[in-house]
Amino acid sequence: MRRILVVANETVEGEELRRAVVERASREETEVMVVCPALVGRIKHWLSDVDRAREQATDRLIVSLAALSPLQLLVLTRLARRRPQSA
Repeated sequence: MRRILVVANETVEGEELRRAVVERASREETEVMVVCPALVGRIKHWLSDVDRAREQATDRLIVSLAALSPLQLLVLTRLARRRPQSA
């Protein structure tokens, strides 16, 4: 099984990324993991002011799933809460 990791600091709507995923996924059974980190600066992170960043990450995740759904792939998702590495 092939595994593809997409770290979506933007939405996965771009044709170039979709084309790359389709090309790699067409060769064998594929699992796609989409990680949407909550993008916050250091000060907001230290102050735990991450609500807006989480909302934006959730929005990116929803749009990314909608963009990938027509490809009929197994797509796993993860919303990284504070650090992208935690996902």
